[in-house]
Amino acid sequence: MNGTWKGACDSTSDDNSTYGAQSFVSSGTSFSADWSQFSDSECSTKITGNIDAFKLDLGDAYTLADGNTAHKGVVTLVSTLLTYYTSTLANTATSDSFCGKEWVINTAQDIAGLTCGASTQDSAGAKTYILYYINGTSLQFGTSTADNVTSVSSTVFTKQ
Repeated sequence: MNGTWKGACDSTSDDNSTYGAQSFVSSGTSFSADWSQFSDSECSTKITGNIDAFKLDLGDAYTLADGNTAHKGVVTLVSTLLTYYTSTLANTATSDSFCGKEWVINTAQDIAGLTCGASTQDSAGAKTYILYYINGTSLQFGTSTADNVTSVSSTVFTKQ
């Protein structure tokens, strides 16, 4: 699974004013998931970035319903870094006391375990069970908070 894997750029708003793309980077026991938002449909002008860093423990092979072989694993959260790339977003987040932080443009802050708006972020040490399937340069994932994940999502990430 080592390498960089990128997903498609898709609209994240009803009016198509923001777009999102997810990517993963894996190397040895390090694994990170980057969910970024952009102001353009090519996903080239980043406005926010949210990077979860994990410790990766790979497990056994697992046979999917279609007969293909996937692999199980566990990722343990190390940090959740949120960054605002526009002054408007950073200032709004500070005014709203988002995550109880003061925000500075282009400065990542760890929000693991914090309440941000109506959502409480996972704390460092939280475990997520994964199932991943690689077919050539394509990666698909399944995740669960319990060790019972048996399928992968139809979402495909492409190796870069």
